[in-house]
Amino acid sequence: AAEPPGTHIVVAGDWNTASCSPFYRDVLAKIGLHVTEFPWWPAATRFSLRFGSIVALGMPIDHIAISSGIGFSAF
Repeated sequence: AAEPPGTHIVVAGDWNTASCSPFYRDVLAKIGLHVTEFPWWPAATRFSLRFGSIVALGMPIDHIAISSGIGFSAF
């Protein structure tokens, strides 16, 4: 939020929070970034091997967020 208006920003990494978290949504809204993941069923990036290879039981905690004016082609 401290960057000058029009600055292109990319924030990527292990956020340790799921995209369904209200804290995650609040941070994005406060700093004006947009997510690059598919909003209806984001891919799990952390899952337990206790359930075998069923990655649908995992949570998406690794995220990439971008500022307006930046496009992306794949996640």
